[in-house]
Amino acid sequence: MELKDLIDLNEKLESRINAYWTYWSAAIFATAGWLLSGGKSMSQEQSIGISIGMMVFFFANLGVLWPATRLATGVRDEVRLKTRELSFLSRKLSTAFAEDGVAFRLQLTVVLHIAVDCVVLWALLTHEALPKP
Repeated sequence: MELKDLIDLNEKLESRINAYWTYWSAAIFATAGWLLSGGKSMSQEQSIGISIGMMVFFFANLGVLWPATRLATGVRDEVRLKTRELSFLSRKLSTAFAEDGVAFRLQLTVVLHIAVDCVVLWALLTHEALPKP
């Protein structure tokens, strides 16, 4: 594969990964906003039902983030290997291609996702209406 094709593929993958994170963030903020709005408390059955729905969403989101991130890190490694053979006039560009970025990106993705997911699920399962001022 040519370097240009690899860079294009990397950009497409990063755009997809960003979209998955955006969906997840919107769900997290919407849920947090709803919980903090001080509305009615939920019954235990409602809380469990919403929590199950959120868990399905979390697993689905992580299920697409994992392979996309793994593929993006592989493509990035291939770009790094291909650019070792090239000489750039700009030292900044050469350095940018040589950098590994986040060495533990996949692991950080999983840890961050699961940690926040657990907090949201805990908040849903223990939610009581906050008194309105």
